[in-house]
Amino acid sequence: MWATPVLPDIALEHHYGDRVVPCFRERPGNLNRLLPEALARVPDNDALVHGDRRLSYRALDEQVGRVAAGLAACGVGAGDRVALILGNRIEFVVLVLATWRLGAVAVPLNTRDSRSGYEHALGDSGALVLVHEPDVRERLPDNRSLP
Repeated sequence: MWATPVLPDIALEHHYGDRVVPCFRERPGNLNRLLPEALARVPDNDALVHGDRRLSYRALDEQVGRVAAGLAACGVGAGDRVALILGNRIEFVVLVLATWRLGAVAVPLNTRDSRSGYEHALGDSGALVLVHEPDVRERLPDNRSLP
């Protein structure tokens, strides 16, 4: 038997100038609190689903921790930029959360951009690290221009 989910209380709040939007009354103070708070409440619930892949909040937190450690080992710290050329998949979410965990800035780039577009975006962003899909490699600038 399926239980009907109970939705949190909603309040109408003023945001973006004069717009009034519905918002959850109780919510994390910032994006970095989303995962820890969900992990504390429902660690074994699905956090991400992509095709036949499912990741619980506990598994997501573990992956984010490992990736954050890897980024830190590459020298990424607070305020650094991490460029991401990844499609809509679990790894994108993991990398964004890992970047935020370090206080760094995720710089998502279009997976369909050209060599000159990537060269401009990577140079302009000041990215310290680039994580990309394998099939993008041939459109990346030469190694001297890469973070």
